[in-house]
Amino acid sequence: MEGKEELLKELKKQFNLTKKRLEFKSTFKEINNMSYIEDMVLLNKFVSNDFSRQMINRMVETFYSWVGEIYSWIYPAQTDIVHLNESKKISKEERQEFLNLISKILYLVRKNKRIAFEGLKKEEESNFVDELVKFDKEIFNPFMLKFNKRFENLWKEETEAKKN
Repeated sequence: MEGKEELLKELKKQFNLTKKRLEFKSTFKEINNMSYIEDMVLLNKFVSNDFSRQMINRMVETFYSWVGEIYSWIYPAQTDIVHLNESKKISKEERQEFLNLISKILYLVRKNKRIAFEGLKKEEESNFVDELVKFDKEIFNPFMLKFNKRFENLWKEETEAKKN
């Protein structure tokens, strides 16, 4: 366990240095709740000296990892019984909302890549961290919560109907 505590201590140190250097507003708790940066560090057993890139990449990957799932709700494979059933509960307008969410995620992915290729600029990185946290709180999390609740209820109803 000693290695775990050292890694988490190093993570907090690098986070605080990064926050001080970049001057973003988001807190450790907000970022960790959204992207589990503690888990990332414990899994990789590594905290980068260029922590801003490690943290931002993790934040962006959190959203990008959902693109396949979101796409499957819009256009389920014919052999995918789960998404076929869930997709039936999505209106035409909601399908457009799903496509818009994918576009917003891909915008963040490409912006992250551009920032990295152009060379890191303090103000841009700072604003991007806060943009990612805002996107999670105001758009992504509420959207995913809404539809996951709906799909949970779909399967609950399905289970209850089979009991009768």
